[in-house]
Amino acid sequence: MNWLSATWLHALALVVVIAVAYAPSLSGQWLDYDDGWLVRDNRILAEASPSALVTVFTDLSRATRHVLGAEYLPIRDLSVWLEWRAFGASPWSMRAVSIAIYAAACALFLVWARRAPGVPALAVWLFALHPVHVESAAWLAGRKDVLALFFTAAALCAWSSERAFLRRLLAPLLVALACFSKAMSVIVPLLFVAHDLLARRRSDRVALALAGAVALFAAAVHAHVGAVVSMYATLPGGSRVSAIATMAPVVWRYLALSVGVVQPSLAHAVPPRTLADPAAITALVGLVALVVGATWAWRRGERRPAFALFWFCAALLPVSQVLAPLQNRMADRYLFVAVLGPCVVVAALVEAWATRVRPLLATVLRMAPVVTCLAITVPYAALFAEPIACFADLAVRAPWSSLGPYQAAMALESSGRLDAAEGGFREALRREGFDTVGGRRAANNLALLLARTGRRDEAIQLLRRMRRESPPDAKVLHNLASLLDDAGAREEARALFEELIRRFPDYENGRAGFQRRFGAGAARSLGDANPQPP
Repeated sequence: MNWLSATWLHALALVVVIAVAYAPSLSGQWLDYDDGWLVRDNRILAEASPSALVTVFTDLSRATRHVLGAEYLPIRDLSVWLEWRAFGASPWSMRAVSIAIYAAACALFLVWARRAPGVPALAVWLFALHPVHVESAAWLAGRKDVLALFFTAAALCAWSSERAFLRRLLAPLLVALACFSKAMSVIVPLLFVAHDLLARRRSDRVALALAGAVALFAAAVHAHVGAVVSMYATLPGGSRVSAIATMAPVVWRYLALSVGVVQPSLAHAVPPRTLADPAAITALVGLVALVVGATWAWRRGERRPAFALFWFCAALLPVSQVLAPLQNRMADRYLFVAVLGPCVVVAALVEAWATRVRPLLATVLRMAPVVTCLAITVPYAALFAEPIACFADLAVRAPWSSLGPYQAAMALESSGRLDAAEGGFREALRREGFDTVGGRRAANNLALLLARTGRRDEAIQLLRRMRRESPPDAKVLHNLASLLDDAGAREEARALFEELIRRFPDYENGRAGFQRRFGAGAARSLGDANPQPP
């Protein structure tokens, strides 16, 4: 009972510090970076009827999945639906609940660490206050991350128990809840193996088989939905070999993020590489060296380096781009579980030094990395309370990306600061041009802003240029056709609408715009000539 009380008092202290660290983000509004369409304006989650939950859990159609984030995450969606019923669509309550879930997850990790030999409590403190978690805990679209983290921590607590029924009944159930909160959680059974290796105990084969079966089923469901919604991208560089070469340096960047060498950011550049690329060769040699070093330490009786490396790599497997290439090649939030591995190594080194010095200096040594994490996390969390500041900061952190200036411009436009918004859109277009989706998106919104401020001819010229110089784009055709029709060029506008519907039959806004401007009969006749696929 004394151990239990001490553990939970320690956990309560950690929860309080987390609450203080993330308090600056609570006053924030919607960032309108996924959280607008995914949460605030989501018609399924807004529906009070229980039939909405039937849709969430059973409808795997392309249309429904796109409304729900192009994923099958019914536990995430259920949590948001319940919260809407309790508090309404309030960004304050959503942030408070997300931070509470995150704090509870960290408290459970602290409980698990008591049962994991060699995992210092300091490692959990570094993990809990690490700035890479800000994107998950303070961004409303990150609800899936904190939920998955909570169920992962709970599953590890159940797995580390000496009671077989907890391992065999509760752990697989918690794995299922984690997997359907965030797809990356399919690796949780590998974390069970990592725990057993560190604890020097034989894995419960029955429990591991049950948990593994649950994870494999979840992986199959996620793969099916991913194919339905066309979530998968092409392999970086076009092959698995080039994907390995591309992602090897990314693993080192994740390690650098984990130990504070690189600052967190909402955007990261990941250029494709080949095995002949010096950066890829250096990264692969370095990874081999890490494996060799961890093996050497293992043989000398020190298991923590091998545990940390296995944990880190296993947690990142789903986003390695080698097994399943994704649209986004790197993100801070992908470290939401993996970062614990490096934290264990850092904490072990600090503890080793602390045992060799006087108590006062030992306390300073232990506090230094915690204070460092807080010094980065608190102001970074505060940025998520204000979209203009958040994306202006991103524009500085990622000068190669259009995302920062584009999202800042969107926030500025919403607040009525149109001149500043125009500058943001122009900066985003300057950074990426018409060759990328981000650049074309910025140009499209710039054209609409120009039209809104009485410069329709300038907007039309910009859209005409986009049509000449960029790949076919449904929004470009739609906006150009609409502005031409407003300017009185009816025939050219009609021809562009017809081209839009022929090229992009699934673009509903185009068909609706054509019908609104030229009558339902015209739209139906064009639809008869060019039937949409079922």
